[in-house]
Amino acid sequence: MRGPRIKAALQGDLSRFMREELADAERAVTEGVHEAGEDLVHALRRDVIAGGLGARLAKSWRAAHYPKGGRSLGAASVVRTKAPTLIRAFDEGALIRSQDGIWLAIPTDAAPKRGIGRKRITPTNFPENRFGPLRFVYRKSGPSLLVVDNQRERKGKRGGYA
Repeated sequence: MRGPRIKAALQGDLSRFMREELADAERAVTEGVHEAGEDLVHALRRDVIAGGLGARLAKSWRAAHYPKGGRSLGAASVVRTKAPTLIRAFDEGALIRSQDGIWLAIPTDAAPKRGIGRKRITPTNFPENRFGPLRFVYRKSGPSLLVVDNQRERKGKRGGYA
């Protein structure tokens, strides 16, 4: 003896229904991939800022979404940085050397920010007429220093260096 039979019938236009489902799927995949790409960019920017590397380097992260126009089941987002060498150096660590390989001058917070001609401060454009001559101090246990004698850190309304 046979059991009950089930009959099914499709009402409507199957091809139209499938086109609508495909369009919904393409929209969902494209929006999801683009949103994930933007979320990754924002997370990377937050990580760079939290790592103390500054907002300027954080803004170097970019996302490109594909397809450029329209929707696709094969949508993609490419996240990259405009400063890959800097990001790699901070991520993996890097040996920092001066341009000529002899000396590397790293100013402290107490050093003036600008030298003669309003350019970024270097030992060659250090305003010695204002602060005094730089003196080289050799140290066995750490890096050698360039110092200015008889200077105090200035604070207050008229104190800081420009």
